[in-house]
Amino acid sequence: MATESQQKYFLMEDVEINKQLETLRKGIFTQQCINAQNSVDSAYNKGQEVEAEMQYLHANSCYEYGLEIANLNLNCNISIDSLESAIFNIRPAVTYLQLMKEVKNDETKGRFQLSMDNYEKATKYFLEFKINSFGLDHDPNLFAFITNKGSNGMINYAASRYREQNELDHSLTLYKILIDRNYDLEMIEGSLYKLGFQLGQTDKKLNPGSSWRELVKVYTNDNKKLKRLRKGYKRGFKSK
Repeated sequence: MATESQQKYFLMEDVEINKQLETLRKGIFTQQCINAQNSVDSAYNKGQEVEAEMQYLHANSCYEYGLEIANLNLNCNISIDSLESAIFNIRPAVTYLQLMKEVKNDETKGRFQLSMDNYEKATKYFLEFKINSFGLDHDPNLFAFITNKGSNGMINYAASRYREQNELDHSLTLYKILIDRNYDLEMIEGSLYKLGFQLGQTDKKLNPGSSWRELVKVYTNDNKKLKRLRKGYKRGFKSK
């Protein structure tokens, strides 16, 4: 505004006005640097606060914001050593948590195989970089993770995958979870039949002289919701 007034009234060569303008510029620059430094300090302190609460993603965001402010005000020569050190120190925990966010994001979008693959990547990373030292926990057992924290869609997908891989006990466990959750039986009846067929074939090889009716009870416990599995089991057990 001062410069505009100077130009408007043709006072560009006025020594006194130019002197005052320069003082004004320095004052504005000084205040801008003070404000920037305060913002950086605030971001760092907030990051330290949430880091102490093991909110590492939040802490990292605070530190990155501080760096952004410093980089926007390079002429202020704000020291960023503390910020960079803080980011470096929590980078393993941040990387792990970002992997776990991808696991959940993929599951939410129905990309179940990718979600499972990323979980195994997160498991490897967690163990390799000793992420437990940051106070974080991780179950390295993918099946346990799916069982305890998987959505219905994830569990249904995984149940089919385990059946295809001939891990029949895992598959049966997951289908029973869906049944306990009152999952729509029409969505899994075909899969239950296939699973029963494979179980029947397997048990026939192990117990050729046994009664299929008795053996199938081990899996169904006379649960009427597993009647399709029972039918598949009978067919598999009697097949050659």
